[in-house]
Amino acid sequence: MLDLSLSACSTIKGLYSVDSNGNNPNYNCGKLVENAINISAKQYPNVPIIIINRTSQNLHGFNEHEDSLSALPTNFVNKVFVERNDEYRINLTEHMVNTICEFSENNPVYLMRPTPELITDVPLTMFRTSMFNGVPKKVKIPLTSYQERQRTAYRMQDEAVTRCGAKILDPIPYLCNSDSCYGDKNGIPLYFDDDHLSSYGSKLISPIYDEVFK
Repeated sequence: MLDLSLSACSTIKGLYSVDSNGNNPNYNCGKLVENAINISAKQYPNVPIIIINRTSQNLHGFNEHEDSLSALPTNFVNKVFVERNDEYRINLTEHMVNTICEFSENNPVYLMRPTPELITDVPLTMFRTSMFNGVPKKVKIPLTSYQERQRTAYRMQDEAVTRCGAKILDPIPYLCNSDSCYGDKNGIPLYFDDDHLSSYGSKLISPIYDEVFK
């Protein structure tokens, strides 16, 4: 298994970031993705590729704080935008689909549905409330909130399925029920913060990978 990743780097060829003032462009992410395409095609043809992103962070901003949702975009490909509007989201998702399709020319590609972003640090909240109240507080968000935030990301993934045969890996049945998405199972945190799965959470959803390795 080969891991090619970079913090806050969506799988988009040519993606670059700027600082909060719009300066100091950093091209490392786009270069990493381009290298990954070349490496997979030349050294690992036909080996399955799993793409996992926090796509909605770029499309909508962080959801931990309300003011983050209105922050200016800092990630671009071929055009600079001054706000996260529909045109910006269309631009990014189109480039992401193109990148996925480029991977799929030589490798089967699997796309993991977005992990629920629970806004509140799960283990810290559970620990603090357990210390003060004797019972850990359940961290959760409504399933409808998850679906609304991830609608564009889902649409992008579905387009990649249609256009170039990517396949979907869906952890949501393991993390949500018909009403809510939860941060724990039987009192054990599924996350190590608010949006990254813990080792326990990763093990819980591991059956979704059976299709890849069968």
